[in-house]
Amino acid sequence: MDAPPPSSAPMRFSSTSCVEFLGYARQVIEQTDFLERRYLSKKPPRRVLSVSSQHYAFAVNAFVSMVRKTNADEYELTMRETRTHDIVESVRTLRSEIGIFYLNPFNRKVIKKLLRESDLTYHSLFAAKPYIFTGSASSLAKFFWASSGTTASFWSGPTTRPGP
Repeated sequence: MDAPPPSSAPMRFSSTSCVEFLGYARQVIEQTDFLERRYLSKKPPRRVLSVSSQHYAFAVNAFVSMVRKTNADEYELTMRETRTHDIVESVRTLRSEIGIFYLNPFNRKVIKKLLRESDLTYHSLFAAKPYIFTGSASSLAKFFWASSGTTASFWSGPTTRPGP
């Protein structure tokens, strides 16, 4: 192979473009494996599903339920718990197929902009009522008890239950 002429500048890549390239390369390799196994009579390849999420009990429970119902020989399943920006970045660079996060009035504008810039779409799963978890001796718990006289909007310590 001939060396490039001395006047040509070396190619430079940003880390973002490299990460994106690796995501696409991973998909190409998975598709190649699928085609080889399908048409060369090999065992079918394991399908890959990766989910990135903030730490939410409902997401973890749903993921564990899905894992239990899935044939481990057919699927490779991964769940990553991380920050909102990293969730969007993981989906944008194809490291994860799905991202789960909480959209609220305080972060809506920023997250929608981030999604738009990343060419991603948002689909709401459900509307969630926020809860506050505190120790029963917490000054926040005492404030809510004094002002509302109820635990309807928060949990206070291990002996109370969430409200409706």
